[in-house]
Amino acid sequence: MSDKDGTLYTSQPLQIEQHFWRLRIERSERGVVAYYEFQDQSSNSWLHSQESHNPNIKGDNIDLPLALKTLNEHEQPALVRFKIVKARTTKQFGLSF
Repeated sequence: MSDKDGTLYTSQPLQIEQHFWRLRIERSERGVVAYYEFQDQSSNSWLHSQESHNPNIKGDNIDLPLALKTLNEHEQPALVRFKIVKARTTKQFGLSF
C-alpha cells in the first residue's frame, strides 16, 4: 500500500553509530526505487544517504555508506519483495538474502 507521495515501504529506524537510519522504497518516474535516509539530529528531518560523509561499499548494485551494511542485511526481505534485489539460494541455508 502506498501513500500519496509514492512511498511503498519505510523501515523502522535503526540506530547506527550516532544517527538513526531507515530504508524507503517508493514508486517514481523511474519505477520502484530504494534509498536510505538518516535523521539529522539538529533539525529532526530525514536526509538522503548521499548527504552522509561515510565511506562507501558496493554490492548487489547498491552503493551504501559502510555503516549501513547492518540495515541493508536486515531489510533484505523488503528489498526482495519489491524486486529491488533478487533472492539468492545457498546450499547451506536454502534461501538467503
